Amino acid sequence: MNNATKTILGLIVAILVVRGIYTITQKSSEPTTDEVIKIGVILPLTGPGEEYGVASKNGIELAVEQINAIGGINGRKIEVVYEDDKCNPKDGLTALNKLVSLENIKVVIGAICSGVVLGIAPEVQKDNLLVISSGASNPEISDYPNIFRNWPSDAAQGEFLTKLAQEKLGIKKAAIIYINNDYGVVLKNLFKKEFEKIGQVVAEEAIPDTMNDARTQLLKIKASNPDAIFLFTYAKQMGIILKQSQELKINKQFLGGEGTKDQTVIDVAGSGAEGLIGLTPSMILSQVRNNFFTDFQSKYNEEPGLTGDTAYDIPFLLKEAMNKCSDSDVDCLKAGLLRIKDYHGVSGIINFDANGDLVGKTYDIITVKNGEFVPYEE
Repeated sequence: MNNATKTILGLIVAILVVRGIYTITQKSSEPTTDEVIKIGVILPLTGPGEEYGVASKNGIELAVEQINAIGGINGRKIEVVYEDDKCNPKDGLTALNKLVSLENIKVVIGAICSGVVLGIAPEVQKDNLLVISSGASNPEISDYPNIFRNWPSDAAQGEFLTKLAQEKLGIKKAAIIYINNDYGVVLKNLFKKEFEKIGQVVAEEAIPDTMNDARTQLLKIKASNPDAIFLFTYAKQMGIILKQSQELKINKQFLGGEGTKDQTVIDVAGSGAEGLIGLTPSMILSQVRNNFFTDFQSKYNEEPGLTGDTAYDIPFLLKEAMNKCSDSDVDCLKAGLLRIKDYHGVSGIINFDANGDLVGKTYDIITVKNGEFVPYEE
């Protein structure tokens, strides 16, 4: 073999080595399963509370899209796996087990229905999972430190509503219609306990969460002749009650809890919603919130539903925590969330207490005027 041949062979070997290195480098930069951060989402995408579940799903999808567009979390894209809990504890537990056993997921956004959150809570603690809810409000959730929520507990809502009834409306006799589940029963009891310090609850009627006709309950309520009727229901049921109350000529003041400000109420009730007074978790107007509304309307051609903003904030909160933690290290992630102070989210300023509860949040009073939700003015 002469020198020229040796030189040519050397060049060929060098080229092959360089190509091999380049190919390996190319392959290592391509996403693999290990490079994806999987987050589970459990929401009522059908059935009772569907309006809140869809709003949350839209908020989560927008947030994940924006996070992935800027490189994800530590260079890893987020992949979301959705499960429908149908606002049913049994379906919620099945959904959780699927996410854990089939997808090996440790972090879950959801659920919204308090009964579902309480239904999965023992498993969440036993398996050391992390759950962050965008809408569950039952005070008993505070007993489970692995469950955080970007939504205020109902613990203070009864007192707030009673103060509203007494100081702004002069209500002495109240009637209550409530959804017969872990959300409605607890809120009804909290309100009744507070209200009976200043007035009388003259009637209380339960409805199933699948209710489509409330005339029987409304006629009983009408006979009790209250000053006002308090509705602790989901948006669709609230709309049905208001529509049928108008048909039955029940001309009383209607008030709702924290779930009032959802377009579904007005869509279902029509003019029957006029004058409704309700609560909504307080918010701070900001450029961040304005940008969120613009982006949301651009993507979905509608305004965010009630939990669209609280759900949108959660992937960004997880991003903050995961910047210093593995997505499977739940203890580190919990500590990271607890370290977050005065996070300026689109739903307001966010801080968590040791139980994972949102702190410093109060309520705004809203009413329906000319077919729109507007701030309540005396």
